[in-house]
Amino acid sequence: MVWREERTAGEIAAGFAMSRPSVSQHLSVLLESKLVAVRRAKTRRFYRANREAIERLRSELEALWDNSLDALNAMARWIGIAHRIEPRPGGEFRVEISRGNVARGHFTRVEPPLSLAFTFGWGQHEPHLWELALLPPGRSLVEFELEPRDSGTLLRFRHSCLPRTIVEMHGERWSRHLARLAATLRP
Repeated sequence: MVWREERTAGEIAAGFAMSRPSVSQHLSVLLESKLVAVRRAKTRRFYRANREAIERLRSELEALWDNSLDALNAMARWIGIAHRIEPRPGGEFRVEISRGNVARGHFTRVEPPLSLAFTFGWGQHEPHLWELALLPPGRSLVEFELEPRDSGTLLRFRHSCLPRTIVEMHGERWSRHLARLAATLRP
């Protein structure tokens, strides 16, 4: 909206279904982060996009996403003995965690550079791990949300729609695997 030309807060607010004070709050955050600039003319303020800052942010987010996909592949290699990762909506997620135990699913959301999700279940498993049969492929959902921080990247992880009887087992395993991933990614 302010990419090509300057606009007042009122003009910006007219384009959204929110109050002018809400738009002003959003503009304050964008100003503080230097993603928009303001020019004052008498009593009016004109806002415009800070293209250079937005381009820098875009580059940083793309690099974060590229690194995150590398991390996802590193995780798949770290937790498994074989993997196939196709990070696009509908793409395959397949990791052979250990001989005979294969986790499978499909990517449902891939939003570079901040978010991805895939369905998850067990395509095959060893007979003594009979409880894994409670989670067939596509039954649960794994979500990763990434947030850039000054000191690195915050990873929010959620595994939902698990049968109650295997929540604890999956929680322990994900904790172990994510800790290993973090250790491999530390400089």
